[in-house]
Amino acid sequence: MFKKSHPGVEVSKQLIPSVSWQRRLALFGQGKQKDYFVENFAMLVAAGMDLVSALDALEKGVSSRTIKKLIIEMKADIEAGATLSATLAGTGWFAPHIIALVRTGEEAGTLVNNLAVIVEEQRKDSSFKSKLRSASMYPLFVLGLAFVLGLGIAWFILPRLSSVFVGLNVKLPLITRLLIQVGEFMRIYGATAVPLIILAVMVMGYVIFVWTKTNFIGHWLLFHFPGVSRLLQEVELARFGYILGTLLQAGLPATVALTTLADASTFRRYQRFYRHLKERVEEGDSLQEAFVRFRHSGKLIPVPIQQMIIAGQQSGRLAKTILDIGAIFEDKTETTTKNIAVVLEPILLVIVWLGVVAVALSVILPIYSLIGGLGRSNVDVAPTQQSVTSPELPLAGAAPLSQTVTSSVSSTSVQPSALIHSEALGRLEVTPFGAPEANIRKQPSLQAPLLTKVLAGGKYFYTEVQQKWYHVVLSSTSTGWIYFKNIKEIK
Repeated sequence: MFKKSHPGVEVSKQLIPSVSWQRRLALFGQGKQKDYFVENFAMLVAAGMDLVSALDALEKGVSSRTIKKLIIEMKADIEAGATLSATLAGTGWFAPHIIALVRTGEEAGTLVNNLAVIVEEQRKDSSFKSKLRSASMYPLFVLGLAFVLGLGIAWFILPRLSSVFVGLNVKLPLITRLLIQVGEFMRIYGATAVPLIILAVMVMGYVIFVWTKTNFIGHWLLFHFPGVSRLLQEVELARFGYILGTLLQAGLPATVALTTLADASTFRRYQRFYRHLKERVEEGDSLQEAFVRFRHSGKLIPVPIQQMIIAGQQSGRLAKTILDIGAIFEDKTETTTKNIAVVLEPILLVIVWLGVVAVALSVILPIYSLIGGLGRSNVDVAPTQQSVTSPELPLAGAAPLSQTVTSSVSSTSVQPSALIHSEALGRLEVTPFGAPEANIRKQPSLQAPLLTKVLAGGKYFYTEVQQKWYHVVLSSTSTGWIYFKNIKEIK
């Protein structure tokens, strides 16, 4: 059965002094320095050095000013008579289960052994985090590169393509119109929108995955993502096996071990599960009863693993059994980390492929429509050319045959919209002052919504004039208003 806890051993978050936000901010990103400190401090103490001498040697070896200042404070506390566990707790730099192991070693006279256990636990925890980082590096790199390329296309290429497409005077497909709108938006607001988009992505990532009040959303997403959920479960079970088994083997009571395990866990669902186990053990229940009382416990710890733990408790070899479970899942994480890239690769390829196809279709379809329109125009012109080249002589006073042919051919270069809008009052040429494009608006007003833009030099028919605004025919299905300063009439 489990050992009962006693006040002299239990270490929880409530027993650790509160640390100011300035201290937490100063210690942020000092994980490698902590690993260096723990590993070398354990080696120096194991070699027979006293605590103050070991800290003095470490002070000379660290490069961070923050850590130097922290070690000086620790030396002062120990010289004043404080225990090592109390000193470590006061720094706010170490997890509760590390402090629990140090306090247990001080009271049981096994400090050197417990420090070696802490070093091994730190090494395994770093290994678990490294596996998660390596598994996420490939998808994050591909998605980040796709985002940067898409942003570059939208900001620098699409605005130029939109100017070309607007000048074609053909009906654009929906995907091209959407792309043009994105290009226009980026051309006008890109300098403001891009930093805001990047900031929004960073804030969203922090809120979903990092902030303790809302990171359960990110955990839920990760545990429902193909391939990633299995890796996360294996990493958590490897951590469960090593930390809990090590704490139990070091002599800590089960309630303390389960509490510190919950504090060391990364995922909230496992934290709730470990605290449930701790509460049931305090009530005198066995682990088998505790597993049954927790809903969906089989999704967190597979049923065969639960049976191994129950058998280990009944045989009195619980710590050894849990350590073996941790070793099994540590090996499994190696294989899963290598396979996760294979699982995610086709998904990422499909995402990138969809983006490429969308851009390609938006560019190709308008060109295809233009070629089809030119083919239809040539078919319509052919009968006119045939009638001009008939062998009949021209009437008296008519223009020579060569002139007639020239006149007929030149008449075919008129815009198709002119043949449809016979009510046109005249023609105009786009001449925007100091700009390559002119605005076309939905109504004759500077406050009216922008419809599109037309290139300088373009010639269009107009059907109406209202207060210095010209109603121009852009195509057979599209019209708009242009201001008089941006045009000149063709007599």
